[in-house]
Amino acid sequence: INAEYGALFILVMTTNTTQIQHFRTAFLFFLQTLLLISSIGFAFGDPTTPLNSTPIYQVQTLTTVAGGYDGYALLQDGTHGPYPPDIHNITIRQRYINSNILHIKLSDSNNQRYEVPNIVKLQDAQRAPVDPVLNVKWTNSPFGFAVVRSNGDTIFNTTTSRLVFEDQYLELSSIVGENLFGVGEHANALRLEQKTYTLFNKDVGSVSPDRNLYGSHPFYLEIREKGICHGVFLLNSNAMDVTITGTTQPNEQLLSFKPIGGIFDLYLFSGSSPADVISQYLSLFGPIYMPPYWALGWHQCRYGYHSIQETKQVVQNYSLNNLPLDTMWNDIDYMNQYRDFTLDPEHFPVSDVQAFVDSLHQNGQHYIIIVDPGIKVETGYAPYDEALELELFITEPDGVTPLLGYVWPGLTNYPDFTKPNDMALDWWSKQITKFHEEGPAFDGLWIDMNEVSNFCTGECNIDGSSSKFDNPPYVPGGVPLNQTTINLSSLQSIGTVYDLHNLYGLHESNATRISLERLRGKRAVVISRSNYPASGTHSGHWLGDNTSTFDDMYQSIPGILAMNMFGIPLVGADICGFHGNTTEELCSRWMQLGSFYPFSRNHNDINGNPQEPYVFSSQHTDISRAALFNRYSLLPYYYTLFYNAHIKGTTVVRPLFFEFPTDQNTYPIDTQFLVGSGLLVSPVLKQGATTVNAYFPSARWFSSLLSLLSLLSLLSLLSLLSLLSLLSLLSLFSLLFCLLLHFSALSSLLSAFPSSSSLLR
Repeated sequence: INAEYGALFILVMTTNTTQIQHFRTAFLFFLQTLLLISSIGFAFGDPTTPLNSTPIYQVQTLTTVAGGYDGYALLQDGTHGPYPPDIHNITIRQRYINSNILHIKLSDSNNQRYEVPNIVKLQDAQRAPVDPVLNVKWTNSPFGFAVVRSNGDTIFNTTTSRLVFEDQYLELSSIVGENLFGVGEHANALRLEQKTYTLFNKDVGSVSPDRNLYGSHPFYLEIREKGICHGVFLLNSNAMDVTITGTTQPNEQLLSFKPIGGIFDLYLFSGSSPADVISQYLSLFGPIYMPPYWALGWHQCRYGYHSIQETKQVVQNYSLNNLPLDTMWNDIDYMNQYRDFTLDPEHFPVSDVQAFVDSLHQNGQHYIIIVDPGIKVETGYAPYDEALELELFITEPDGVTPLLGYVWPGLTNYPDFTKPNDMALDWWSKQITKFHEEGPAFDGLWIDMNEVSNFCTGECNIDGSSSKFDNPPYVPGGVPLNQTTINLSSLQSIGTVYDLHNLYGLHESNATRISLERLRGKRAVVISRSNYPASGTHSGHWLGDNTSTFDDMYQSIPGILAMNMFGIPLVGADICGFHGNTTEELCSRWMQLGSFYPFSRNHNDINGNPQEPYVFSSQHTDISRAALFNRYSLLPYYYTLFYNAHIKGTTVVRPLFFEFPTDQNTYPIDTQFLVGSGLLVSPVLKQGATTVNAYFPSARWFSSLLSLLSLLSLLSLLSLLSLLSLLSLLSLFSLLFCLLLHFSALSSLLSAFPSSSSLLR
């Protein structure tokens, strides 16, 4: 019997053969019962729970070098982790990026393991900084390390927990405080709670709380005493759990990274403000994508605009109701049998679509369409034929046969965007350019289903459950990894999908952005569902398939705040909800909230009722118009915030604690948010509510109406002083004209908020 489970010894002292026979029968029954109970326990127990095994590594050498430390640690005989085989020799490498960013890397000394490629753009410094903010204290046996701030505060410490490094299970833990933020993408409160957060990109609606969603971001920010912050990033793209559990000490938790592949590639950021942490983190990946000005305007979409005539009518209805609209979208309805780069000849004939898009452009408006990565398997369909000839598809484990999936057009293959020499990029760019020239002259692309999504579990014609990649000993989230996606044993040019799955959307975003910029010679607009660190350098993101409920409206706030911390500032939710039927009250409240999203789009499902801002009562249209007019008045402010994000790595929208890190009351707040540093948004999030309980940190606050009046008074005073100093009739005319504009604007603003409407108040 395995010594880890103990042993059973029974000594029988008797010479009576009858007693011995009876005892033997009873004992065998007891053992059978025990084995049955054990088998039931194993069958119905949690298959992801590691056994109580503690590997012990001991440092063999650790040498100071110019850039930091080099060394290696050896697994001690008789010790092992829960899911062997273990990595026996660990290479230790510690370097600095600069005085604020520390880099620690633990890898396999004997074998080259998968490492995330080409994400981090900054190189390790050749020499350690003279006065680094973060230093490392090493423990030789058991091997561990503690990262200590120059003031003596320990921000990351592995020495109190086990270090596990196995082929398909890794574990690294640290004691942390109570105020943690990050680790996405999930539909949860902004401040992390004691639970398991699974990171594995999945096509599952954001209506699923606690489930892993479309993106994976193994990064967290922690606030300590006096508002001092730091950040931690594990560069690992394998599926993983991040668990947060309580300890015996007050105000303390244990955070554990548990990936099922790769290596430990850890970056730590000294901060010390929240904005400093995020700026340092985002500096790893290069400049944040800077959208064109029009992308910050209002967008309208629906899965269920069945024809170009219906699409055209929506644009006309916006104009008839004096509602601003910058960009019109079409979902997969426009395609011919859901094939990429095609138009439905009956409902979206080429000439009609081209004429419609031309009319949008003549009116200063724009057009975006959806594209999915799955390419229909059909001889004679040019995108498929060309990709097949060039061997551009993800393959089965044999490295030759294109992997078979099933999505909207039926049986599909998936392009491999990691192909060398830009082969897939050039093919993708060719398809986009050809469709743009022969079909609609679209201005941006919406890339969906790129986790990747698959209506089969694994490959449609192969059972991959016997593969170690599709059936790992530890399953993050406890759900089969190939559910609603492709087999993880499938191959891309640089490795297995087991390692690369979470990067697919990032690679497609990069290829799509480059293709659009080649084509149009302008900054591109790409909105992607799947995302990973560095995605924000190529694309924006929407929060996926939400539902028309007040709770989902609330969940959008922590969602957009987390994505801004992850470096994806162009983000929003489907306003009024995607699934289900919205109500007038919910849609009014969501229009008011959504007008402050960095990316504002109304979008819903084919099975839902229409929810454009003109389909309800005139009161709802008035509310929507006022909200959108307010948004457009703020566009210069938003554009400036995006420019700052692009050059400085800052956020566009942010939690209150970003500006008030010493105010502990702000830490749990995710029902309010700041746009930049100066605009506080406190939306109505409860059905039937006409008032809001909002928290105002200690500062000098102005209501938006008072701010307008103050601005008018200031401008009028400046004009008067100019008149007196210059004694110019021109100044007098300027003053009168300025006052006329001011009073006209104020009158329009007040008329948009009639006192009879509680919703408008």
